[in-house]
This record gives sequence, C-alpha cells and structure tokens, in this order.
Amino acid sequence: MSEEIKNENAPQEKGFFDKMKDTFEDLKDKAEEVYEKIEDKVEDAWDATKEKAGELKEKIADKIDDITGEVGTEGAVKK
Repeated sequence: MSEEIKNENAPQEKGFFDKMKDTFEDLKDKAEEVYEKIEDKVEDAWDATKEKAGELKEKIADKIDDITGEVGTEGAVKK
C-alpha cells in the first residue's frame, strides 16, 4: 500500500521540484542581470576615478613646476 501512495505522489513531487528548479533559475537570471548592471556602474566609476587622478597629477605637476621654476619636460629653467 505504501508503494502505491509513493507512486501516486511521485508526479506531484516531481512537479514541485520542477517548479522550484524553474524558480531558482529565474532568480539566478535576475541576479546575473543585477550583477552586470552593478559591474557596469563600478567600471564607469573606476574609469572616472582614473581620469580624475590623471587630471590631478597634471595639476600637481604644473604647480610643482611653477614653484620650482621648471618648464615642462623640454628643459628646465631654474631661478
């Protein structure tokens, strides 16, 4: 008798697990989409930070050149 009950419940259990599998696959797909969006935003922020760092280095180098009296990389004119 218990085998008959198990056999009757098997299709229902399989259906439940298939539904759960589908649900987890959907969640995985959504998580991947969110990850890609975040990754893009982080890359944009990183690129902007590198660009700003380059600009700041250039400004600092110019200020140092102004203070020391040096002119660019072509040659140095010292006071």
